[in-house]
Amino acid sequence: MNNIDIIKDEQEKDLGIIFQNDLKFSQHISSKINKANSILGLINRTFIFKDQYTFLRLYVALVRPHVEYGNTIWYPHLKKDINAVEKVQMRATKLIPDIRHLSYEERLKVLKLPLLTHRRRRGDMIQAFKILKGFEDISYERFFTVIKTNTRGHYWKLAKPRCNTSFRLRHFSQRIINDWNNLPVEVISSKTVEAFKISIDRHWESVMYQLRN
Repeated sequence: MNNIDIIKDEQEKDLGIIFQNDLKFSQHISSKINKANSILGLINRTFIFKDQYTFLRLYVALVRPHVEYGNTIWYPHLKKDINAVEKVQMRATKLIPDIRHLSYEERLKVLKLPLLTHRRRRGDMIQAFKILKGFEDISYERFFTVIKTNTRGHYWKLAKPRCNTSFRLRHFSQRIINDWNNLPVEVISSKTVEAFKISIDRHWESVMYQLRN
């Protein structure tokens, strides 16, 4: 244009999220992991005494937000990305001397700190609940097709359309369907968002610390 070459960008950053031209998020994930690990290193060098109370407040406030912000969009689906993100928390929990010898799952139970994979899954369910129950100013028909039936399960079952691409399959409106349809009626029938959070935490209590194969 006007004898000026147009530069082709391989990626673009918007609202803190790096979008690649192939619609993948590996660069964003890598960037956030590096940032989180950098802050972990700073915490480790700065705080000589690290008990569970101190660690939790530092980690939740300064580290975890970097690997969770906007994850509804960049939600990792490749095993290598899932493991890489989870290793941030795995490394973080080893900073506490009195539980360092425990396994990762045992450390999480002691700290009452759910897996990052579980928090993403839980976040999806909360967002789906808000959309379907009218707590968001958006029509749920834009995302889902509801099958209101009185057969087995609850009355807010979602239809699962056929997906021809893996990109579509991992989209929010598709990836939440199995988990949502498998929730019991007492969870789905919650009257408020807070009640839903309490109910789903109770329902998923046994899996929030378990690594999934």
